Amino acid sequence: MKTNWMAIIIGGLIAVMIHMNGTLASYTNTYFSSLIVHFIGALGVAVLLFIIEEEQNKELYFPSYYYLGGVLGALIIVLNNVSFKGLGVSITVALVFLGQMVTSICIDNFGMFRMKKIPFNKKRIPGIFLVFLGVIIMILA
Repeated sequence: MKTNWMAIIIGGLIAVMIHMNGTLASYTNTYFSSLIVHFIGALGVAVLLFIIEEEQNKELYFPSYYYLGGVLGALIIVLNNVSFKGLGVSITVALVFLGQMVTSICIDNFGMFRMKKIPFNKKRIPGIFLVFLGVIIMILA
């Protein structure tokens, strides 16, 4: 249950982040603001590495495509900044959530990226439909 609340808090922080990054982009530009955000983020994580002692995984081999997470992160920030300018925070977050939901269902169902397969449950369809309907209503409102 603790992780459920953490995920909800992360969702709220993403909305705040989109606003802050998008506003920064309006003062600088889309790409330079992404560079600033990632530089500050790297400094923050470097500080955490010294403060929080966490056991390092000793496995040295892992697929090299996992490094693409950093590229995806940078691309996401840039695309969020562009979306924020035209859509605002709420619709950007709603559309991002819809994309995350559909993609995560595919990752689970097909066991992509070496994940354990979690078959799609048809009982989820009403929830997916409601999210999709909610996004449509937000766009049209």
